[in-house]
Amino acid sequence: MPVLEREEYIEQVYFFRTLRERLTDGMPSQEILARIGEELLSTTMLPMAVSFLHIEMKGIGVMGPAMTRISHYFTPFQAHVVAQAENETSRFPMEQALLILEREAKFKAERPPLPALFVYQF
Repeated sequence: MPVLEREEYIEQVYFFRTLRERLTDGMPSQEILARIGEELLSTTMLPMAVSFLHIEMKGIGVMGPAMTRISHYFTPFQAHVVAQAENETSRFPMEQALLILEREAKFKAERPPLPALFVYQF
């Protein structure tokens, strides 16, 4: 499980919240990813991860496999939640997935003990 700096989790909160809000407004995912990378702090690794997600989204049309490929940044839990939301047969909406990931990142920014994180993901 990658453990990131607190600033990374704070930026992830912003990323997941903004992505969710803009998807709700009807903006295309590719356009959101293209723009949001410019809004993130350049002192974190998230802009590079978002850039990779944007490239993969343009190529294959989904983010889940791209999040799995950069497992040093996104956790398997995060990649799984997004992949399930992208699954065509799933009834799990992307907005709900992003809300879960936003709250998880906010929780991690507070440096919870590992048992608490396990219970959160469970």
